[in-house]
Amino acid sequence: MLRIKKCYPVEQITFYYAALTTIYMLVLPGMAGDELLPLLLARIIILSALFILRWLDTKQSSPLTFIRQILPLTFILYWYPETYYIDSFFFPNLDGFFMEVDALLFGGQPSMAFCRIMPWLWFNELMNFAYLSFYFIIMLTVLVSYKTERAKGVKASFVLLFSFFVYYLLFIIFPVMGPQFYFPEPDNCTPDTWPFRAAMRFLQDLGEKPTGAFPSSHVGVTVICLLLLHAQKVRKLFWALLPLAVLLVVSTVYIKAHYLIDVVVGLLTAPFLYRTGCYILKKKNK
Repeated sequence: MLRIKKCYPVEQITFYYAALTTIYMLVLPGMAGDELLPLLLARIIILSALFILRWLDTKQSSPLTFIRQILPLTFILYWYPETYYIDSFFFPNLDGFFMEVDALLFGGQPSMAFCRIMPWLWFNELMNFAYLSFYFIIMLTVLVSYKTERAKGVKASFVLLFSFFVYYLLFIIFPVMGPQFYFPEPDNCTPDTWPFRAAMRFLQDLGEKPTGAFPSSHVGVTVICLLLLHAQKVRKLFWALLPLAVLLVVSTVYIKAHYLIDVVVGLLTAPFLYRTGCYILKKKNK
């Protein structure tokens, strides 16, 4: 009989997140609407896949063991857009509020002013490239951590997945679409230019939902990747990724994915989530 205690930490935390959000959807009347059954079915499929791999991985030393550490992290591509369907209980849409916060703190709308100040096509392309590098940074951090030492890879996968889940819970509590969905045209996007902007538009049309702007998980998780690499003394990769990470943080405002306050809170929450994730994993290991 499979037990949660015998699963890896990344598998356990996936189960807990799925259970928590399932209870949330079932207890609150009307939550998720017509999407309720598809969302519940997706949970059954995801958790079944994890348990099947656990059952097949009898020796815990095969390639399946590595897959079990990585697969839960790939499911963030599903969990993120799902927040759009279940984020309307605690607050109504908060974009108007965060626009006012930006105006109060920064004297206007930085996401709109940024494009006007630096409208160059090459810079637009650079910003889109930097934003698209998010998953590359995550993948590189995890793979290099595993190559360095298996325990470090386990830590990287767990801390990153834990951080994603905390951000997703915040997305559910604080429904914010972000300028790219909330602003009227043409203020809600940058001009279509070269391949990276085209790739960005394609991915947005494919799976982007008007959700998850506050706080910026792009910013928070990118900082956490750098903290992991620094703590693991992978200094060459840390310094190589640092300029790209800075550009990514800047790009979140330039391409209008986030209000500037989203970026600030993403930066502030990253160290806390990193330390909390490390602490939880350490306690579980004991």
